[in-house]
Amino acid sequence: MTRLKILEITDLCTACGSCVNICGSSSLQLRADTEGFLMPVVNMDTCSDCGLCEKACPVFVDKEKVDLAGIEGYAGWSRDKQLVAKSSSGGFFSVLSTSVLDDSGVVFGARYDYKKKRLEQCHTDDFDLSAFRQSKYFESNTLEAFSAVRKFLKQNRWVLYCGTPCQVLGLKRFLEVLHIDTGHLILVDFICHGVLSNDHFSQYIRTIEEKLKSELVSIDFCSKKSGWSGNMMSVKYVAANGKLQRSRAFLEDPFYMAFLDGLLLRRSCYACEAIHYHGSDLTIGDFVGRKGVVDDDDTGISLMIANSEKGKAIVEELRKDSNVYLKNLDKSQYEYAYKRNKAEYSLELRAQMLRAVQQNGFASALDQRYARRIRQYRVKQAIKKLIRYKS
Repeated sequence: MTRLKILEITDLCTACGSCVNICGSSSLQLRADTEGFLMPVVNMDTCSDCGLCEKACPVFVDKEKVDLAGIEGYAGWSRDKQLVAKSSSGGFFSVLSTSVLDDSGVVFGARYDYKKKRLEQCHTDDFDLSAFRQSKYFESNTLEAFSAVRKFLKQNRWVLYCGTPCQVLGLKRFLEVLHIDTGHLILVDFICHGVLSNDHFSQYIRTIEEKLKSELVSIDFCSKKSGWSGNMMSVKYVAANGKLQRSRAFLEDPFYMAFLDGLLLRRSCYACEAIHYHGSDLTIGDFVGRKGVVDDDDTGISLMIANSEKGKAIVEELRKDSNVYLKNLDKSQYEYAYKRNKAEYSLELRAQMLRAVQQNGFASALDQRYARRIRQYRVKQAIKKLIRYKS
């Protein structure tokens, strides 16, 4: 039996799960590697060497870069302020999802399981939509999500699938190989910076649970208690005993800073191709550079990009909704969604950080790296507050 090619692309594998979902003999599983990231593992005793896993892998498929001339971008928000307050930006994910649910459809998104301490893809037939709201900054396990999408599509139900750009490409390839009609499928991805590992996050929150002397029951990476602009969103961890740990701004949270620095992302994130090949109908995210473009009440503004004719048709339907505000954008105002400065990432620094994590644990390694920067940030904020008070 030949060695599977999917086991030889460790630097490019995104753990989208397409290979696992298409395997007819259940010989493939996603398991954490030594760095804590999911990778396919094969049981050679049951593998039939059918080659379906390689056909379903998006890494081996030629792709075309997004033609910016054929896409359209919009800024906006839901006029439901309570919904926006619960969302990372302007609430477009919830707006899109609600329209599908109102048509007896099903929505897929990432939900954190506090018992298993795992971010996993689930759907609204099993969980409330609220579980999928807001950004999470670490790797999600697709589990059997692709197979479930296929099942619902064969039942002729509308399906909205929201995932990272690489997960969307994986699902598209999975359905193409199986010749599944995708007329009722809406693909949504988001502007992606990369993902940290679920294992590292689990280590981090265990240290918080030890401090609070209770298991966490809620994590909010995008709390808008102090506003949405700049660095004022905070990170909030709530324990079962009612105690909470809150950073006054996300630049005071070591885990979030590690995400922003990009030093411990999945290896494939450093050579990401998916961001240039958005296979989705719609791309959503925070609207950057909004000053002077739209009115800003500091509660959250979404960016939405229509990458396909289906996406454009959905936007036209949203225009009819009086509870949604949309403004057309020039391409220069949203082309950042398709760009990434790879030079900002250093694999050498990543290796140093991983060694520190292995030697001292994830939380301690972050504290050592970011404690000084957090103190400096707090001093700067205190000085600014004092200046505002005196003026």
